[in-house]
Amino acid sequence: MRYLSRRIVFYLIALWASLTINFFLPRLMHGDPVGAFAFRFKDQLANNPHLLDAIRIELGGSKDPLPVQYVQYLGNLLHGDFGISYSQYPSRVSEVLAATLPWTLVLAGTATLLAFMIGTFLGIIAAWRRGGAVDRFVTPITMFTYSFPPFFLAMLTVYFIALQAGLFPLNHAYGDGVQIGWNLPFFKSAAYHAALPVITFLLYSVGGWLLGMRNVMINVLSEEY
Repeated sequence: MRYLSRRIVFYLIALWASLTINFFLPRLMHGDPVGAFAFRFKDQLANNPHLLDAIRIELGGSKDPLPVQYVQYLGNLLHGDFGISYSQYPSRVSEVLAATLPWTLVLAGTATLLAFMIGTFLGIIAAWRRGGAVDRFVTPITMFTYSFPPFFLAMLTVYFIALQAGLFPLNHAYGDGVQIGWNLPFFKSAAYHAALPVITFLLYSVGGWLLGMRNVMINVLSEEY
C-alpha cells in the first residue's frame, strides 16, 4: 500500500510538472499561436481586423497576468476543457482527441500485440537453439534497431520505405475514396495505411521482447528440472 501511494504521488507530481511546462514554455517563446493564426488567415482578417480580438479571446489569448492565466488554465483542465485547437480551428481539442484516440489505441494495441508475439517467439527459438541462425543474426539485428531512438527510426522508415521506395502512404488513416464502415475495402485501406507505423514500432520493440524471453529461457533451461 505504501509503495502504491508513493507511485501515485510520483505520477501526480509528474503530471503537474508536465502541465506546468506545457503552460509556460509556449508563453516564453517568441511570438504566440494567435499571431501565427493571424498570419495564416491574414487575407480574411484584412477586411475585419477587429475579428482577431474575438479570436484571441476564444483561443485563450488572455492579457491577464501569468499567475492568473495559470490558475485559469489548471481550472479549465480539471473541468475537461482543453480549449480550441490552433491547428484545426474552430474544433475543440477534446473533439480532436475523441476523433483520433480510437485510431491511436487500435494502432498501438495491434503493434504491441504483434511485437509481443513475434519477439517472444524469436526469443524462445534463440534460447532453445543457442548459436543458431536466429541467435546469431536475428538477435543482433533486433538489438541494433532497438538501440535507435524511436523518433529517429520513424524518420528513417518514412524516408526510405515510404518516400523513396513508395511502398506505403505517407499520411492519413485510410484512402480518400473509402467509406468508413464494416466493409472489406475500408479494412484493407486502413491496414495498408497502418502498416508503416506498425513496422516501425516492431523494428524498435521486438528486440526488447526477444532479449527478455531469451534470457528467461536460458535461465530456465539451465535449471536441473
